[in-house]
Amino acid sequence: MAFSSLIKNKLPVLLSCIITATPTMLAAQPADTWFSDTPLRHTYQALVEHQPELAWQELVLALSQYELNEQYWVPAKQAILNQTECGQKLTMHASNVPTGAHIELSIVRSFGLSTQSYQIKLSAQENLAPEDQTNTNKAASYPIVLRSPQGKVLLDAQFQLKKQYQEFEVKDMLLTPSSGIYQLKLNNHTIPLIISNVDDDRWLTLENKLSAPHIRVNLPPHVETCSPANVSWQWFDINYEQLGAKIPFTHNDMPVPKSSPYPEEAKHLSATAALSEYQQGIIINYIQRVAIPYSEQ
Repeated sequence: MAFSSLIKNKLPVLLSCIITATPTMLAAQPADTWFSDTPLRHTYQALVEHQPELAWQELVLALSQYELNEQYWVPAKQAILNQTECGQKLTMHASNVPTGAHIELSIVRSFGLSTQSYQIKLSAQENLAPEDQTNTNKAASYPIVLRSPQGKVLLDAQFQLKKQYQEFEVKDMLLTPSSGIYQLKLNNHTIPLIISNVDDDRWLTLENKLSAPHIRVNLPPHVETCSPANVSWQWFDINYEQLGAKIPFTHNDMPVPKSSPYPEEAKHLSATAALSEYQQGIIINYIQRVAIPYSEQ
């Protein structure tokens, strides 16, 4: 087995064994002697000492200073998420998110019959309490800027606080978005977000396209404290507006529907898989979508 494959397959197991060790076991040897002097050493030490927020800060620092292969740092990120209820307890920068705003960052990978593309979406759902809605002292909007790990501005928009829902989008990116630290600037506050697994294996595959088309599901392992991936059908009208609610998959091998619950309106069909995690009060969604040729039969 190649060294890179060994690291990818065994490092999560090794980290898990060390991180779940009992205090008595750990007391036998100082944490600072467990790991060799690498850029991720302090991240691992903080994990062993069950200080996930410190581990997160050390991971952000390491990724900011060094070019590290994703396969080496993703297991550490997953261990941090596991210690923080899927990131819900990672709140060092959460106070910089506007009160009542439900913000989601989605990395979408879409597959057509012979093509693929990427999208990055940032959405905000305003959930202000009634007493806050009449507060005229609040700013009317927040500037939002999203930068890639290379520092490129991907989004530059205004989050309108009194607007119920809004969405900003980077469409049809031909190049795969990089994994690493994305900087989300809300007003004058910058929130580092660690994005990974962008170029993961395909989770959904359309097979037997002509005779008996079906979707085969092959999901990656999910962090124990995160919800499993959500896999569903989505129907769209001619303008790609979603029709009704998503329809969950019931098996890992699902035949493509021959008819739609919306026969008059449905023009497009997609199968979608989504994994979610939390960082600094923001929901991060990793989405893969397969467009399926559809005509009412």
